[in-house]
Amino acid sequence: MGPVYHNVLLFFLHGRYFGPAGFNSYARNRYCGVYEHWHSSCVQKAMALFTILDSILAGIIGTFAMTLFIRLIGKITGNPFSVPRLLGSLLTSRISPSGKISQRLPVFLLGTVVHYAIGILFTLLYAWLVSTGLLPEGYINGLLYGCNLGIVAVVVWYMALRLHPLPPVMPVRFFLVVIFAGHLVFAAGVVTTFHFLFTIF
Repeated sequence: MGPVYHNVLLFFLHGRYFGPAGFNSYARNRYCGVYEHWHSSCVQKAMALFTILDSILAGIIGTFAMTLFIRLIGKITGNPFSVPRLLGSLLTSRISPSGKISQRLPVFLLGTVVHYAIGILFTLLYAWLVSTGLLPEGYINGLLYGCNLGIVAVVVWYMALRLHPLPPVMPVRFFLVVIFAGHLVFAAGVVTTFHFLFTIF
C-alpha cells in the first residue's frame, strides 16, 4: 500500500487529510506508537473496515441494478414486477383489493430495507469468499456466484409464494425466470463496483 492509499484510509476513518510528509508521524502518535506495529495490525483493521464499506456500496449498487432490471422487464412484458413491493406484501400479508401486490408505502419501505439488506449480505459473503481464496475474483466467477444465488432465490421465492396464505396474483413461473436473471445482473453490478473501487484506490 502506498502513501496515497494510506491518506484515503485516514481521510475516511477520521475525516482529516494528511500529506505524505505528515503521515508517518500521525500513524506513530495516533494509532500504535510504533510504525511497525501499526503496519502489521492497524492497517489490517483499516483494510477490513474498507472491505466492509466497499461491500456495502457494491451491494447497494448491485441490488439497485437488479431491481431496475426486474422492474424494466416487468414494464416491457406488462407485469408489475417489483421485488421490494412483493417482498413487503409477503412479509406483512397485505395485498391489494384485486389480489395483486400491495402499493402501500409502508409495505414498499419494509420490502426495500429487507431487499437491500439481503443484497449487502450476499456481497459481504462474496467479498469473504474472494479474500479467502475460495472464489477467484473476476467476472466469470462472479457470474457463477450470481448463478448460484439465482438458483437459491428461485427455490426460496417458489416456496414462499407456494406456502404463503395470501400470495399475490402474478405469473409465478415467469417471475422466477426473471429473478434468476436478475441475480446475474446483481453479480455483474457487484463485481463491476469492486473493480471500479480497486482501480481508483
